[in-house]
Amino acid sequence: MHGEAAHLGRTTELSFAVETLLLAGSCLIVTGPAGIGKTHFARQAARVLREDLPLEVVRIRGSWGARSTPYNAFSGLIPALLHDEFPTPLAALESVTDVLIRPGEDVLLIADDAHEYDSASLELLGALAVAPGLRVVITARNVPGDALWLLERLERDGYAAHQHLKALTLADSSQLACNIFQSEAVEGPTALQLHNLSSGNPLLLSRYAAALVRSGAITISGPLAYWNGTAPLAGTVAELFTSELHQLSETERSALLAIALAEPVSESISRRLCDADALDSLTRGCFISLSHDRSEPQFSVVHPLIAEAARDAATPGERMSADLAFLDALPAVIPEYSPELALRAVAISIELGQPIRLSMLRRAFTIACAAADRPLAVHLADLLIEHSSSTLFERLDARARRLRMMRSVDLKRYRATSVQDE
Repeated sequence: MHGEAAHLGRTTELSFAVETLLLAGSCLIVTGPAGIGKTHFARQAARVLREDLPLEVVRIRGSWGARSTPYNAFSGLIPALLHDEFPTPLAALESVTDVLIRPGEDVLLIADDAHEYDSASLELLGALAVAPGLRVVITARNVPGDALWLLERLERDGYAAHQHLKALTLADSSQLACNIFQSEAVEGPTALQLHNLSSGNPLLLSRYAAALVRSGAITISGPLAYWNGTAPLAGTVAELFTSELHQLSETERSALLAIALAEPVSESISRRLCDADALDSLTRGCFISLSHDRSEPQFSVVHPLIAEAARDAATPGERMSADLAFLDALPAVIPEYSPELALRAVAISIELGQPIRLSMLRRAFTIACAAADRPLAVHLADLLIEHSSSTLFERLDARARRLRMMRSVDLKRYRATSVQDE
């Protein structure tokens, strides 16, 4: 619900974004804390642009569960990934530009949640941000890491404009509360308390307001909505999400945790992993959503803050149970278009001391080498060499690739410009 009004009071920022993106080859970076409305702001800018331009909008996003898989953010745009092949940076760039840059057509790429991208995706995004003819909007939190390094460099070198989204004003918060309560006005003290608790964050304000509506603590008297005091407001963000999670049934909490730990999760695996009624209930309650933008529909948590709350609220025992259930739910053969499943399965097996399927180990080792993740690749090479079912050729190949990985240049020194330099 917060998305409906996330641009309230941001007319100036929206005008700046649209003016920036009118020029082909432009790039706009949108930053701000979680829940501030970055994704909606980017979509709103795209909607305004499409009023003047025949613009095609392509959206990609990162996810917590797949942040170690190379090119995961671009998986739908690189055909080789559908066959478990990991291209070189130059080949990946050529594949993506073939899709996004077409003569006579205008394309806007929205790269959402870039702070969750793997290093290969970030390198590719950096190259696209400076590509002529392509409009790019990048949304990200201001958190330390490779993404922040890339964004600061793009802005510093003059390749991108930067729009930082600030909190809503009290008037904006009041208007958002009116939309949620479906009233013409909100009593001053009620609006002030909602604004202070949420710190002007649209997502948090919406969740606070929705909690009051569910508890019957909001009274509509004529055009005015006010808090009647029958139910308290949560005092902190953590208490807010904890309260929401406690209202779920045990099967719903288990399903939410399962999705939060591995998102995005294919629909087929989700339905083996979770209770069907729980998945349907969580979807109706706006905790999870089912997207159809990949080879198979996938479940994801609707917002990173909700996923973080679900993971933080789980006990070590609950997380271990969820991980073991995930291993049991995996099919005998992992689809080629889901490399993140192999990585996650091997990581869980290592952490919990479970036997590792040789097929999973092979794929995870290939992925780690492609991602230039030196510590992981070396560790998986050792496991492959020691695996009782591996062949002599596999052991020799693992030793050779392990040695090359140990001697290789640390690719993380080559950030966004490495692809351009090629």
